[in-house]
Amino acid sequence: MDKLTCKIVEMESELRHFAFKLTADQDSANDLVQECMLKALDNKEKFVHAQNFKGWMYTITVSYTHLRAHETRSN
Repeated sequence: MDKLTCKIVEMESELRHFAFKLTADQDSANDLVQECMLKALDNKEKFVHAQNFKGWMYTITVSYTHLRAHETRSN
């Protein structure tokens, strides 16, 4: 496992806490974290190592939260 993958996996607990604050629902938070971690793993090559890693992960999480809210309103 490369260094960036390890960092992504290590953030899981912190992301779950953050996602729960965003969703106020444990199941939704767990789903959100799973989606965000997969997105981060699929896009590792887009992470610039000079960037703030936690900021990058939080941005992905917030973006997915907004995307889900938009999809919910559209349906």
